[in-house]
Amino acid sequence: MGEAQAQVQPQRRKSVRYDHRVNCDLKSVHKTMRATTLNISEGGICIKLTSFGSVDVDTVVAVQMQDSPLINGKVVWVNNRILGIVFIDSIKDHPELVALLKRLKG
Repeated sequence: MGEAQAQVQPQRRKSVRYDHRVNCDLKSVHKTMRATTLNISEGGICIKLTSFGSVDVDTVVAVQMQDSPLINGKVVWVNNRILGIVFIDSIKDHPELVALLKRLKG
């Protein structure tokens, strides 16, 4: 019998993720939903929906964390109520986000 070969998936992430849990709003053209952030990076954010509703892959959304301006993104994956969102906006245009990531880096 042959040995099972492990499948190695290429790393798709370009930025280091940092655990960060705060309440946020996820806004699309038709609705606003409550969510909690799970982690964040320079390239995107992972959130868990806490209110009713759903979002499809490729939906353009805006995320608003506590006391921060909206940042636009696109949903790139969905797993039940957890969403992966890639930022469309450059984080350089969002000084609050740049400062947050600096704090999380330590």
